[in-house]
Amino acid sequence: QAIAADAVKWNRICVEYDDGLTIYVNGHPTAAWNREPEYVIPPNGWYVVDTKGKLTAWSFDRDGCRTDYVDSPKYVFADIRDNPKGTPQQFDRLICDRQLIVRKNIDESNRWEMIVGEPDYAGRSTIHAVRLDKDADADAVALDFHGNGLGKAETRYSSGMVHVTPFDGAFSYLLTPKAKTN
Repeated sequence: QAIAADAVKWNRICVEYDDGLTIYVNGHPTAAWNREPEYVIPPNGWYVVDTKGKLTAWSFDRDGCRTDYVDSPKYVFADIRDNPKGTPQQFDRLICDRQLIVRKNIDESNRWEMIVGEPDYAGRSTIHAVRLDKDADADAVALDFHGNGLGKAETRYSSGMVHVTPFDGAFSYLLTPKAKTN
């Protein structure tokens, strides 16, 4: 049917699963896929619709940059590519200026790991904040690439998110939720 309708030349696909998950991929190198009124999928972009609300995922052009965002049960991820000004973007669960990964509930004590990457990596985020599951503040310990503690990192709670101040040499931060202070 796709060949007969000449749809193959657009290199687009929509896959719908029985559980309500729908994935749209626009593989066309230059043309956007207009899915108005909901969204426009840019060239080489993708969008995931989860009717159960467990997954948010997309690759769109946002604020002049190609931006990828995933909020899944196990992690939150954002990548703001080609961001020469380093302008931060705010998402539902993150604030960052480049690439940031946050692993949720990594152990039985409900700790989270915020991974910023190698200190000399150009794609590393220098502005990072996360909204924890229970709208909580957190203490943070800076870790090196091997998971060794470097020291306590400064945090601040604002607008429902835990903001972590960059710590020299940190590859990631171990976040331990705590009650909010007013």
